[in-house]
Amino acid sequence: MNIAEYAIEKKVVMYIMILVLLVGGLIGFNKSGRLEDPEFTIREVKVITFYPGATPAEVEEEVSDLIESAAQKIPQVEWVESESSNGKSEVTVTFFQGIDSESYRQLFDELRRKITDVQYRLPPGAQTSLVNDDFGDVFGIFYAVTGEGFTDKELYDFSEDLQKKLLLVSGVSKVELWGFPKEVIYVEIPRSTMVDMKLSQDLLISIIQDQNLVVEAGDVVVGDERPIFRVTGDFDSVEAIGSIRIPSPDSGGTTQIYLSDIAEIYRDYEEPRTRLLRFNGRPGIGVAVSAITTENVVDVGTRLNDAIYEILESTPIGIEIEAIYNQPDAVNASVNNFVLSLFQSVAIVVGLLVIFMGVQSGVIIGFMLMLIIAGTLLFMFVFDITLQRISLGALIIAMGMLVDNSIVITD
Repeated sequence: MNIAEYAIEKKVVMYIMILVLLVGGLIGFNKSGRLEDPEFTIREVKVITFYPGATPAEVEEEVSDLIESAAQKIPQVEWVESESSNGKSEVTVTFFQGIDSESYRQLFDELRRKITDVQYRLPPGAQTSLVNDDFGDVFGIFYAVTGEGFTDKELYDFSEDLQKKLLLVSGVSKVELWGFPKEVIYVEIPRSTMVDMKLSQDLLISIIQDQNLVVEAGDVVVGDERPIFRVTGDFDSVEAIGSIRIPSPDSGGTTQIYLSDIAEIYRDYEEPRTRLLRFNGRPGIGVAVSAITTENVVDVGTRLNDAIYEILESTPIGIEIEAIYNQPDAVNASVNNFVLSLFQSVAIVVGLLVIFMGVQSGVIIGFMLMLIIAGTLLFMFVFDITLQRISLGALIIAMGMLVDNSIVITD
């Protein structure tokens, strides 16, 4: 018995299958994840290690070669290349293609463990290696926080609170701030004073760093307890930095003077700024939001709008949160265009077939076209395939092929 004969004889079974496909397609269309572009995984990882004061040759021999050897122990690594410069090692690890995104994440974790295992073998003075494997994240929603009459500090504090609250929204994977000023402490000493006191910049930096360095002070066993000693004197204010004592050149090192006696010490923002954001001519701070890849970005956008609406109710007057780019709007537009194209295609096909092949053939082919699209949406939902530009474009292209097949079968 062939399929056509079975379908004619078992009409009830066919009706149930048609109903399942239509209802399942509608559910799949509403429940499937929606993105603007398909998810992709960058298969490269950057391992950056700073080695201040070292030449490129020393960086290569003492750092880069060590990192490369550790990375090459992973069988899935395709190749490793490094770039050694003055005081910096940058190693790029590339994995083989054809690995699913979840396996890539496991390989990234394995690479991170390998790099951690060789940290004790790095030369003295080398900093801890930084493993960067998340530079492929896409921030699809970007807000600007502005406030006329508010200081940079006040805007930054509000943006930090906003960041914490948005991270609690379901479906949000990462929230980062952009364009905020970096707060620093300036220690300014006149050049003439440094010349008279025979002080070098490196010496002053070393004195300040040593004073604020956290070191182990030891412990002592007292019965069943082990009290830990802690050396005090670390900086907790700007005034504490000014209380650092440096040797006076007139006394041959026997007399010391306070740093505040020769330097102007104050807290301010780093100038020039490395990042600056302006929205409608007003300075502000950017809040970038990245959604979980398996989530429906449209639903995430709705939840974010609800959260921001609640936040605005308690926001100080003058501070505004405005959207610079909203990916859910673009995704909605893409999906709506697909639905419009689908109905237009079906209407055009049915109309032409009714004219040239009769009403019955036109209606049957049009209905089958809708049924196949519904079944496709159902299977996309089952296999966790998101609705985005590529998948929707492929469906629109496939409709032309489906019409050809239907006409051949009808003939």
